[in-house]
Amino acid sequence: MNVLELAGLTVGYRTRRSRKVVLAGLDTSLEKGRLVGLVGPNGAGKSTLLRTVSGLQPPLAGSVRLLGRDLGRMRRDEMAQQVAVVLTDRVDPGRLTVADVVALGRHPHTGWSGRLGVSDREAVTTALEAVGAGELAKRMLWELSDGQRQRVMIARAIAQAPRLLLLDEPTAFLDPPGRIRVFELLQDLAHDRGLAVVVCTHDVEVAARHADRLWVVGPENGMRVGTPHELAHDGTLEAAFGGGVGFDPDSYTFVSHRSQPDRGGHQGNT
Repeated sequence: MNVLELAGLTVGYRTRRSRKVVLAGLDTSLEKGRLVGLVGPNGAGKSTLLRTVSGLQPPLAGSVRLLGRDLGRMRRDEMAQQVAVVLTDRVDPGRLTVADVVALGRHPHTGWSGRLGVSDREAVTTALEAVGAGELAKRMLWELSDGQRQRVMIARAIAQAPRLLLLDEPTAFLDPPGRIRVFELLQDLAHDRGLAVVVCTHDVEVAARHADRLWVVGPENGMRVGTPHELAHDGTLEAAFGGGVGFDPDSYTFVSHRSQPDRGGHQGNT
């Protein structure tokens, strides 16, 4: 069974008198153990799609199915036990330790009391170890670097024990090595722990090197789905971003179409 299925999905926004369609006619699925990179130019609808898939906003048409069930018919507590979301917003750490923050991920499983049992504390420890942050458990969240803090947010999501992990720009505040480390972590969570992972990102080059599949949203209100190799070689990635910049299908990097000057600063022959 697929973890996630989109069928005839249209996403956007409703007002009292009209509706604004952002993406339409989306059909795809995601099985466990796979990492998907959701990419596209600014304003193409990446975050809107992610919010719809996470249940934060309703679809305009079509359906989102989670483990065979229509997301719109699931209770919030049922959803929270199956889907974890890591948003790009910076978290106000207050006076919380790292372990306190990760323990918040157990809320869907602790009932009305919110008390942590032995299994909940074990889940917190396991989640921190999974992201390589076990030694940070007693540190205050405000003391951490951006990279460490992002790992803690992912650990909180893991502590929920979800089947589907959704992330919105998890590398937004990180330097290039930090971005690669986050994608390597997401690869491990998908391939080794069996999570279905969708990461919305501007880091197209890093996503293309690490994701199993890409969902490419573009200016025509649609979405192309395929492996990074397929979408790089058929021109989808280059066409989606345009702007006079090419996408090299072998190195998975954006390249300028402008001719490069020689070492003497001359353009061509004189």
